[in-house]
Amino acid sequence: MLARIAHELYWLGRNLARAEFTARAVEAVFQAELQGTSDAAPGVSFGSGGLLAMFGDVDESQHSSQALGQLTLDAGRPGSMLASIERAREGARTVRDVISAEMWEAINTTALGLRGGGQPGWTAPAGPYLASQYVKERTALIWGVANRTMLRDEAKCFLDAGGLIEISDMVLRMLRIAMPSGDAAAPADGQALILLQAVGGFHAYLRAVTAPPNAHPVARFLLFERAYPDSVAACVDSLNEVFTMADAGPRNSKPVLRVSRLAADLDFQRRALPDGAELTEICKQTQQELARIDQDVAERYFAGAEGDAEKLAGADVMFVRERFTDSIGQSLGAWAEDGRAKRSPAPRSRQLFASSDLPKPLPRSQQVGNLICRNGFAEQISLSLRTSIFLQTAALIVILDT
Repeated sequence: MLARIAHELYWLGRNLARAEFTARAVEAVFQAELQGTSDAAPGVSFGSGGLLAMFGDVDESQHSSQALGQLTLDAGRPGSMLASIERAREGARTVRDVISAEMWEAINTTALGLRGGGQPGWTAPAGPYLASQYVKERTALIWGVANRTMLRDEAKCFLDAGGLIEISDMVLRMLRIAMPSGDAAAPADGQALILLQAVGGFHAYLRAVTAPPNAHPVARFLLFERAYPDSVAACVDSLNEVFTMADAGPRNSKPVLRVSRLAADLDFQRRALPDGAELTEICKQTQQELARIDQDVAERYFAGAEGDAEKLAGADVMFVRERFTDSIGQSLGAWAEDGRAKRSPAPRSRQLFASSDLPKPLPRSQQVGNLICRNGFAEQISLSLRTSIFLQTAALIVILDT
């Protein structure tokens, strides 16, 4: 697998998860403000202003409908659902030979449905709600198609890893916005209910926790409940599994070691912290640790790539699985070098290349050697037969070059 392909799959997962959780948050805030239980309720901070603050917007003068509209179909806003889906479509278009055709069709259909202002009726006051419903359903369909049609290989691992990191980050952002800090008064139930609905965990909480849906029990549930798949602890555990599967040397892998330590820290905090303890600082530290994991992933697997918009260039070759190089391919490549820079063919290898290391068109003589290697029978040829093939190929090279 090429490093740029793994990079695109990783950010494809992140953009899909970002679009999904933005849609859930917009839907929850819209319903809460429609019922009058958001900004109007004392102690409640997760309204439209808090939703904008999640994406770094500190402008509190905007009207609620305007703020929600910016997070739905505003293509110029990086955190909007439309922008996330468009980025996901561009990434999926790059890796169309890796993902399934059904998954590409689902992503492409979703992006086309959001363009041009969306579907009829989305310009009405209920437009943000209808758009969020559409994106939530379509992203659920995309993830379902990916789970049923993709191989459980490195490609699926990087896709899942991007989604898991983004889910954890979004949940932590919501908790830091909604949770009171310091000596603030305990918030009303309305705030906790909005938070549960914004992450899709309302019914799961009612089944798993007997305490009322106040802020602190809800925060503990979203942080430490491993039975809920979108909790931070569950995402970190799944992240450890996919990185262990994708990495050839997990014991020496910095991302795997850091994720394992974070999982152990979360388990210790769950056992050691008493009920009602302050969780804001834990959310902050966990989010910072996830940012370090994201940087480690970029350095180890993507050759130092940073951010969604940056592409890989001029980096070293990285590995996901052990490299396999055939001896005949190396010999033929050296024989047919003809003054060009040597490039040893690596048939059936599972390397991660940087974009600058992408294979260039090979000369005809070297293509012959690669063809022999790709046939898969080189290991079964005896030494005498190898010598015969080598001499015949050398004669063919001379004829072709003349």
